[in-house]
Amino acid sequence: MHTDASLLAFGLSFLAAHRGGPQLLIGHLSAKLGRSSGLVLIALLTSLATSALAAFAGAWLSSGFIGFERAMIAALALALAAALLAQGKSPQLPREPTRSFGAIALALTAKQAIDPPRLVIFASAAALASPWHALAGGAFATALSLLLGWALAERVSRTANWRWLRFVVAAALLVLGGLIAWTGYISSP
Repeated sequence: MHTDASLLAFGLSFLAAHRGGPQLLIGHLSAKLGRSSGLVLIALLTSLATSALAAFAGAWLSSGFIGFERAMIAALALALAAALLAQGKSPQLPREPTRSFGAIALALTAKQAIDPPRLVIFASAAALASPWHALAGGAFATALSLLLGWALAERVSRTANWRWLRFVVAAALLVLGGLIAWTGYISSP
């Protein structure tokens, strides 16, 4: 069950992160500033930190609840992730990016704080009341997404519009949230 949770967190987090703000920002910065090892290190560290925060927050918040209440926490987080994905705003990318790694880390952390992949990680940890499996799958997926953005640079933002994928993932998250809520409802005393 927990291995399945890691794989589900990985798959949904990776799909939710595809062509998201952090990935596009890293691709843009990589194209403008070059593919430096410092940039990829900042991207990976901020991804790990925000994923860990989401996983531990989800587990902590749901630890005081059982059954339906815990399921509703996870379902609402998935619904919020779906709403953010369906919104589909294109991120504003800086025309003259900074070379300050501190500013880049701050911008990436802010973009990743409450984005769809982190909400998926939060929901997975809340459903299990354990952060470790959600963190393993989600952190690997979001780091992989940022690594692809760094490696592909400008090609990330110039590729075909994958907006339809974001709608499909949003619909899948809504269905999954509904199933989690219903499972919690029918299993509660």
